[in-house]
Amino acid sequence: WITVGTLFTTIAGIVYASASANDNDWNTYQVGNGLVACALFVAIYGTIVYYRRLYLMTYAKPYGYADAFGPAVLAIFMIILLCAFIYVEYPNISTSTPKSKFAELPGVCIRRNLDLGPTSGISALQFEPSGIVVDKERNLIIVASLNEIVAINADLPNSTDPIPIKILYRFPDGNEDLEGLEIIKGTIYAVSENKGSATGGVDQSDIIEFQWTSDGLLNETLRWRVNAPNAEGITYFDDKNWFPVPTTLIAADLRAINRANRLELKSIDFPFPRDNELPTKRVNNKLFVQGLKDSKVADMQFFDGLLYVLYNKERLIRAYNQLGNKVFDWLLPVAVESYGDFWEGMRLEKVGSEVYLHLALDSPPQLWTIKLETGNLKGGPHQFPKCARSE
Repeated sequence: WITVGTLFTTIAGIVYASASANDNDWNTYQVGNGLVACALFVAIYGTIVYYRRLYLMTYAKPYGYADAFGPAVLAIFMIILLCAFIYVEYPNISTSTPKSKFAELPGVCIRRNLDLGPTSGISALQFEPSGIVVDKERNLIIVASLNEIVAINADLPNSTDPIPIKILYRFPDGNEDLEGLEIIKGTIYAVSENKGSATGGVDQSDIIEFQWTSDGLLNETLRWRVNAPNAEGITYFDDKNWFPVPTTLIAADLRAINRANRLELKSIDFPFPRDNELPTKRVNNKLFVQGLKDSKVADMQFFDGLLYVLYNKERLIRAYNQLGNKVFDWLLPVAVESYGDFWEGMRLEKVGSEVYLHLALDSPPQLWTIKLETGNLKGGPHQFPKCARSE
């Protein structure tokens, strides 16, 4: 009886957490209340049966020990428990299978055939692309991957030949975990997660500055420690409608038990001070987690007056205005079966009148480029072409 009561209490806690993660869903809360009532009933029923048998044994009663209703009560309550668990978890199960996959289409949905192997000096087993920036001056797509920053030609490929990869910088000690990238006035900034705190508290992250060398490579010039655990994305604002001064925004991952509350946003005034300390300011996270079951941010970009945020666990890119209001969503299709939520990097690029979206898949390592179509009021100023559309 104690075991069953404990199970009910545990599942009730999971149900309450699920209700909180789903905009305080009233029906789910009622399921949790019902499970708490069942736990109380089990506890009271078990206590009554225990003391009844204790009384019978104390006074040496020869009969009355049989409990004809207990097994049936347990069976019914276990069925209730199973149904409640299925009710809460079914939305996660039913949406885990993608409804559409990328279809390669020349000039529209392009998977870049990366030259991973001996020629490039990069192993496919060690390449995990994440943050992306585009350097228009050098015509490069620059990608962060664990311990290195690499680049490929930004032109659309016109053949299936392997695309050469150039290593711009590789950390000699091999201890970095690069995630987001941003380019500000020609200078590259990267965020590296999983850095220990000097006070032994919550993990922190680093922002690393890179300058270009005369031979077209990158060189680390400065590094700052940031009070933001597991930083994933970084973007830059120079728009007074958003912030009164030029500002960088960092997306951290708190890895909270309630996955809807994983996101933590921190803002930092730009330019950064030249010492090792970076003072951060809080941002209202609640504006950027509404309606999400998992608020982990893999990357983000400020583009044409909107903030685009990649929620990889939701397979979603969401655009926000300066008030923190959602403007529209883009649902991401799947490039590789079973890896639908492994999108780690995104970058929008305007080429003349056309807009392209570059996407980085962490595992297996892939880079995609999508030529966006003119959108509508519901889908924003641009929308995915049919070969990348998730209906």
